[in-house]
Amino acid sequence: VKLWDTFTAAPVHTYLGHNLGIKDLAFNNDGTTFLSSSFDSFMREWDTETGQVLGSYTLGAIGNCVKYHPDENRQNEFFVGCSDKQLHQFDTRTGKIVRSY
Repeated sequence: VKLWDTFTAAPVHTYLGHNLGIKDLAFNNDGTTFLSSSFDSFMREWDTETGQVLGSYTLGAIGNCVKYHPDENRQNEFFVGCSDKQLHQFDTRTGKIVRSY
């Protein structure tokens, strides 16, 4: 994953951790962390500033889209729409699925 400065078109930071291409990416409400989903079937949560991987999640299915919970008080939760045709809700504090739809 590369973060680019939109004014200068220069790369700001490179985040290494996926083995295959990225399908989707989403920042939390304040931009301090972001999620990425990849063709390698992993979703990762990153610290935007340091590039550290804060969490790694997998279901064995490819995450087609990721999104943090829109509620400011529930930014520890995210949703991933997967190639298994389900929507899964994760809690980053436990690393576990809260619910599948």
